[in-house]
Amino acid sequence: MGERPSSVVRRSRPQEAAPPATATATGYLGLLAGPAAIGGLASLSTLPAAFTLPVVLAACVALTAHRALEQR
Repeated sequence: MGERPSSVVRRSRPQEAAPPATATATGYLGLLAGPAAIGGLASLSTLPAAFTLPVVLAACVALTAHRALEQR
């Protein structure tokens, strides 16, 4: 039988690691910057108005998700 690459070698391909790494980095950015952005907007306006930011961003993601899926 021929030699098979180990699972570590198969998982270490950079082109396969990029999408999960991008999703993880984006998630951490939202986790860290989101509350600060909402707090900053709340200090400039009201808290209910500041909570529209995540709603608008989620709507943008939902509306543009088909583009990401088409590029796969």
